[in-house]
Amino acid sequence: MSGISSAFPKQQKYLDSPTNLAYTIMSLELNFIDRLKFHLVHNRKTQLTVGTALFLLNVIWLGPFLNAGKVSPLYYLLFPFVLSLFQFTSTPLLRGLGIYRYYSHFLLGYLPGKSKQELHTGTSFDYFLHLKWSDRGVKSRDYIFGELIQGLLNLIKEVEEGRLPLELNIVATSYFFSNRSLEKLGFRQTSATLFNRLNVLLNFLDIFWMYSFSRNKLVFPNLLKVKKIEILAGELLEEKETLKQIKRRFEQKRNRLDLPLTDNSDEVHGKI
Repeated sequence: MSGISSAFPKQQKYLDSPTNLAYTIMSLELNFIDRLKFHLVHNRKTQLTVGTALFLLNVIWLGPFLNAGKVSPLYYLLFPFVLSLFQFTSTPLLRGLGIYRYYSHFLLGYLPGKSKQELHTGTSFDYFLHLKWSDRGVKSRDYIFGELIQGLLNLIKEVEEGRLPLELNIVATSYFFSNRSLEKLGFRQTSATLFNRLNVLLNFLDIFWMYSFSRNKLVFPNLLKVKKIEILAGELLEEKETLKQIKRRFEQKRNRLDLPLTDNSDEVHGKI
């Protein structure tokens, strides 16, 4: 006890009862978690270290699950939960390896290439990093939307600097944006392919809880309304002023958010 008291003299008054001691320890743990979250966003070495550890844990428990499935196929009914857990724990490693390329906290490119870039609106792990349970509802919805807009602006910046070609085809599967918003941003809608719909179906559990989190109630997203959208990088560049206007409107709401919008792409790429 004396060691704790001397290390944290200002918290001495909280050590007088078991309840206050537990609260103090919990606060210290939360501070550690916040620091870990910071490094998981900004530091590639941390992403690779934590990601590798989580990957090895996945390998350990995935083997028994597959063996159990051979004994009783009913175990495979748990596959959506297994996939959800696997995607959550694999995000740090995929980010550290560059397979996930983040343009903002909630906009990432999967397997970035020179001819095609597939965008996604973040993973369940990103919800853990950047949002709290108290953020559910409008607060998280505004924050995520603002990050999507900032991510598109960061992508445009790379196009302007010549790091991405004008003819790059940017594609995504959308259930977050309305048709009106997509038209404002210059995106074209095309029919979702069987692969797009199958991918959404396999990830339905994550989509369900993340969508419900942003609505602050249990909501089952309509898979029939899933849209495949696309735009060329050069066309997105032409929408820069529109995106900046949308961003300015969202910045007026930033006082209600705990975290600011990401100002530049370097911050989310882990270049520290």
